[in-house]
Amino acid sequence: MKCIKLSLIQKYIDGEASSKEIVSIENHLSNCEICEGKINQRKSLAMDIKRAINHQTIKVKDIPSFKGIDQPIKRRIISGREILYILSAACSIGIALLFTIKKPIQENKASIIYSMGNEIDANKPVSKQQLIIQVIDENGTVSEYNAQ
Repeated sequence: MKCIKLSLIQKYIDGEASSKEIVSIENHLSNCEICEGKINQRKSLAMDIKRAINHQTIKVKDIPSFKGIDQPIKRRIISGREILYILSAACSIGIALLFTIKKPIQENKASIIYSMGNEIDANKPVSKQQLIIQVIDENGTVSEYNAQ
């Protein structure tokens, strides 16, 4: 009869063994006192380790509960009349702002358009190219100037 390996014994003690492994271990334990002693020794060792760990842990002090205000917070309910006052005040401020903000007056609506001439010579620098400046005044009159 072949005895159980220690790794399988540990799985059995920790509750990690499968149902098939548990059945075979329990069948083996009914005939083998050596393996039963190994299991009891491992269980005893595990309990000693658990007790040592529990002994080493620091007890957490109880934190006192926070004592706040005993009175509940009262929420103020806004009446319909107060809402009406708030809305009318907001509208009055909005209307006042509309009339006090002045739009900028545009007196000149002249435009200047820069463009290059019809023939562009790639061998000349930009400063030597033909430049056409068109000025359109507020009456719509177009004045054209050629600069070289």
